[in-house]
Parts: sequence; C-alpha cells; structure tokens
Amino acid sequence: MLCDRLDFFSCYTYQYMPIIHTIECVERVCMRRLNITLPEEIVELIDKFAKDMEISRSAFLRKAAEEVMDRYQKEIQEKEKKKRIRRAIEIQDRLRKKAGKWDGVGEVRKWRETLSKHMS
Repeated sequence: MLCDRLDFFSCYTYQYMPIIHTIECVERVCMRRLNITLPEEIVELIDKFAKDMEISRSAFLRKAAEEVMDRYQKEIQEKEKKKRIRRAIEIQDRLRKKAGKWDGVGEVRKWRETLSKHMS
C-alpha cells in the first residue's frame, strides 16, 4: 500500500476507517460529512467533471450517487416486471394446455351472433 502521508497510523486510519460527522440541517435537507478514500486518479477525474459542470465536488458526488441509485432501482423494477410477465406466460400456457383444442375465437363469434340475434 502506497501512501503520501508522513505517518503510517494516519494513513491506515484514513484508508480503513471512514469518519462521519453530522452537519446541521439546511432547508429541510440534512447533510452528513463523509471522509472517504479514493484513488488519486478518480479524485482528479471527479474534480475535472465537477469543474466542467460548474458544481462542487460534493454536488458532483451527490448527483453521481443519486443517478447510480436511480439506475439500480430501475433495474430492480425491470427485473420484477420481467418476473411478472414470465409468471403470466406460465399461467397462460397452463390454461392453454388445460383447454386443449378449445377455439376461443369461435366461441366469442358464436356469443356475438347469439347476442346480435336477440337485439334484432
């Protein structure tokens, strides 16, 4: 493990023990300060993108985290939707098998003809 810090204990603490401080709530939004460790290259990229977007590093990380969480929620919803569709297909297949060679379209046509005769 490479570290630019002068003393090893300080480096070890920063590497493995995130420090969390609560900050005061502003406009009904409570913020917490997180001290995290990231590779220098990622920090440089974050700073570059934040500067290009004209936002702070914190705002950039907040936005990135929100987008990742939104994407993850959509993936979960899509998986659930596919699961429900597969279940519906399984039910339809069982009903089709149980019905055998029953002609549903023909039955609807007969019903319509009977109904139209009664209405005339």
